[in-house]
Amino acid sequence: MSLTGNAEGKVLRGTINKLTELRGYSAYEVALLNGFSGTEEEWLDSLRADVFSEEEKKELVKEVAESVTLESIGLDGIEKDVASKVSKSGDTMTGSLNMSGNKVLNVGTPTANTDVANKQYVDNVTDGAKAYTDERITETREYVDTNVNETKSYATTFAKKVSNPRNLLDNSDFRNPVNQRGGTSYSGAKYTLDRWYLWSDGSHTGTATISADGVMLERNDSGRMTFGQRFPLNFLLADHYTLAYCDFNNVVHIESCEVKRDNEGEPTEYDRIEIEVTEDIGIKWAALYEGAYTAETLPDYQPKGYAQELLECLRYYFKPENVPIGSGYCRLGGGVADVLIPAPIKMRTMPTLEYSTLDFNIRYMNGSSGATCVPDEVAVRTFAANGITLTFKQTNLPGNVPVSVYKTTEFAFSADL
Repeated sequence: MSLTGNAEGKVLRGTINKLTELRGYSAYEVALLNGFSGTEEEWLDSLRADVFSEEEKKELVKEVAESVTLESIGLDGIEKDVASKVSKSGDTMTGSLNMSGNKVLNVGTPTANTDVANKQYVDNVTDGAKAYTDERITETREYVDTNVNETKSYATTFAKKVSNPRNLLDNSDFRNPVNQRGGTSYSGAKYTLDRWYLWSDGSHTGTATISADGVMLERNDSGRMTFGQRFPLNFLLADHYTLAYCDFNNVVHIESCEVKRDNEGEPTEYDRIEIEVTEDIGIKWAALYEGAYTAETLPDYQPKGYAQELLECLRYYFKPENVPIGSGYCRLGGGVADVLIPAPIKMRTMPTLEYSTLDFNIRYMNGSSGATCVPDEVAVRTFAANGITLTFKQTNLPGNVPVSVYKTTEFAFSADL
């Protein structure tokens, strides 16, 4: 039997409806009820993705993309939320960051002034500052102790002078003198041999010439000329002193001398004892004793020896000869190096640096290789029992590296009066 037209449709729907009463609609049956026309195989083929052409696929994707918005999927406002978050790859804060007691971990070593500093860096800086402060405190204590000891020594010496007269002059044996300046002839008003000052009146000049026999003092004209030593103010406190010196003819000259504390009427900051040169004279040695002496009572001259004389002179004048002259470290920020120049004895006061040209070589490590530079500035920073610290400034110096300093010209430290 065959059915055509509406009868076929009615019978089909009736059959489907009867079946669904027993088991419910299948997916294919639902498709038929909704207008699909074809066999079940054709319906299954229609469900496969490849039924769409490539152009249809692109068009479908485009339509979906254009129809989807943040609002349509319930994510409206996410752009604002994302903009307020900090990026893991790096970002810039526009407000304060409150850590609420939490830590910021693994911070690198700071390089700019506004960088955050980690604990290790702060500890290193603090330890360095503490070490520097401790060093200054130690130096201050040494300075105070030294001056107290010097005062005690002066007092002890003063008490012993009457019974055991001591030659108060430094570098008094001109046949074997300390001569750190190295000259063989000196003219004008200046220091000559260590501790000995040549003075000429006004435009008049005199000359001191050094030889194996002693020092030859020559007047160049009729002006006043003296040759003497300066002492710390009020070091010479006795009422009477005797100055003695031996000429090249072995004649001993004895003078009751006056301690001078002025220069042409102007007060000075030192005491001085002078040999008045009224005619050319060669001198082998000189001595200054407290008290009044005659040719009969004058003690025999006893040379102190070059080593002892040198130590006494080094308190007033020190000319380094070491190579290198010293070593030290650059400061953390770079550009400045502090270098200790070792000295055999502590100078009597903060010395000044004497040089004709700023001619030093600073050698330092720059990475794995060495480098050399010439400083722009140099100054005395501190002095202590172990030497004098110089500060060198040069923009090329890196931070926190060891340095050594070599001299290419003569220089010295002077604490002379």
